[in-house]
Amino acid sequence: MHLHWCKSNLKKISLRALFAIIPLIGLSNNLLLQIIALIALAFSIIINLPKRHTKIPLKITGRILHLFFVETGLIALVLLIQPKLCCMIIRPCILTIVSPLWCLVANFFLIPVEEIGRRYYINSAKRILKGQDKLLVIGITGSYGKTSMKTYLYELLSRKYEVLKTPENYNTPLGIARTIKTKLKPTHEIFLCEMGAMYRGEIAECCKLVQPKLGIITAIGPQHLQTFGSLDNIIATKFELADAIQENDGVIFLNFNNDYIAKHPTKAQSFKYGTKAKKLNYKAAKLKTTESGQSFEFTDKDGSFTCETTLLGEHNIENLTGAIAVARYLDIPEKDIQFTVKRIKAAPHRLELKSHDNLNIIDDSYNSNPISASLAVDILCKFAGKHVVVTPGLIELGDDEERYNQELGEHIAEQEPDYVYLVGKASQAAAVEAGLITKKFQASNIQFVNSPQEAVSYAKARYPSEKLNILLLNDLPDNY
Repeated sequence: MHLHWCKSNLKKISLRALFAIIPLIGLSNNLLLQIIALIALAFSIIINLPKRHTKIPLKITGRILHLFFVETGLIALVLLIQPKLCCMIIRPCILTIVSPLWCLVANFFLIPVEEIGRRYYINSAKRILKGQDKLLVIGITGSYGKTSMKTYLYELLSRKYEVLKTPENYNTPLGIARTIKTKLKPTHEIFLCEMGAMYRGEIAECCKLVQPKLGIITAIGPQHLQTFGSLDNIIATKFELADAIQENDGVIFLNFNNDYIAKHPTKAQSFKYGTKAKKLNYKAAKLKTTESGQSFEFTDKDGSFTCETTLLGEHNIENLTGAIAVARYLDIPEKDIQFTVKRIKAAPHRLELKSHDNLNIIDDSYNSNPISASLAVDILCKFAGKHVVVTPGLIELGDDEERYNQELGEHIAEQEPDYVYLVGKASQAAAVEAGLITKKFQASNIQFVNSPQEAVSYAKARYPSEKLNILLLNDLPDNY
């Protein structure tokens, strides 16, 4: 990931290198050259100062401290070799030029030490799980929808059971192990374990740790292609959960609305859920949508009942259908399901509706995949009033990133919102703009801004007295 960042920020790194080299001319006896060198050195310091305003302030974790001390030690070692005046000037310049690589070097030295700590945590978590042989572990994975599914399941299953879920995005083996060590109690009956991955084999590693007997694959799509390399690798990785379920003689719930899931064979005992496909074990039908939410009819082998929810989007109905399917499988009564579904709130920043007077803000800023992004735009344009899209584009889509962002721009144009604000000047936003222009979206209704907050202010000023609906689609971290 760091190497990819270096590649994406080659101009910035080159500029830093240039202003590190120029001070070398300060070794000259020429006064003018020495002045130029001092100015260049001062400027290089200024352009490398940390940002004063960041979306997420730097959190000094133990790992950051370890990297800092190892990197500082390595740099000090280089500077102490042949400490002549010339070398003491040249070496800092060289170290500045190669500074983006120092983090990688420090990390290389830390890997063996961190692996020892990682193994300790994981083995300790395994011993704890062996002591709770009646605990049902439910594994949840997918390209998107994992956190929403975990949230819905927690609310539904807590009606009858003592449930623990992995917090926030603790979906790596180490995060899961820490959850087990710090939060799992003997009274817990169910452990909802979200499993994320950026490389092949990572879901399998999570499964080796927790040995799930029940699993859910929410959806599969082009996400993290930068690290996976291909969609086939993503599919294979997500189905590592199904493979583990088969080995544990458990059951896997599969979202058959998703073509990648429906077309991929599995030997595990499986239940199919969705809203469209035929021969489903659990199905939602008769969907009705309003600005206040949605209603649908849930059907399984025991019959049908109606549910109402404040959640937006058909994909949230898919997730609710999967969560209700698991709840029914684990004997949660129909009335408890209806009561809970009506009160379930959207996970933060995942199609989260925030309304005030004539303003609706659909906060989908956590979204980062093409399929969900298109669905979010569709939802926006179903609202009455003016429609505004705010987005910086999508990232971590590998070599096809530009194409996916252009297709997103084309899809936005086809839905005909009133205005589009593109955040930042990165290549992702430029590709979205290209897609908009390709579909003849009016150029005067496209504006580049520095932040989502700035876009919201502009939109409110543009439409002061009309009903306004704003979609905040994805929000990139500071390094973009």
